[in-house]
Amino acid sequence: MKIILIRFELIGFKVIDDVHGEIGEITNILEMPQQLIFEIHKVKKEILIPANENIIYKIDSNKKIVFINTPEGLIDIYLDSKD
Repeated sequence: MKIILIRFELIGFKVIDDVHGEIGEITNILEMPQQLIFEIHKVKKEILIPANENIIYKIDSNKKIVFINTPEGLIDIYLDSKD
């Protein structure tokens, strides 16, 4: 899967995690020196997820969904924090 080739096509896709379910929509893809980062918004929270083949296991272009399996605790960092 070549994420860099489709990076702008993924903006607007929903992101579904195996543990947390739907976590939000990709609003931007940040280009960092080592990798791309999905910027995802869920209500008033911003979640940053590395866009790599170890985390993304399926992209459904027809339904505009990215399926991910994040390392334990990564999403919790964002969702457990107090506003």
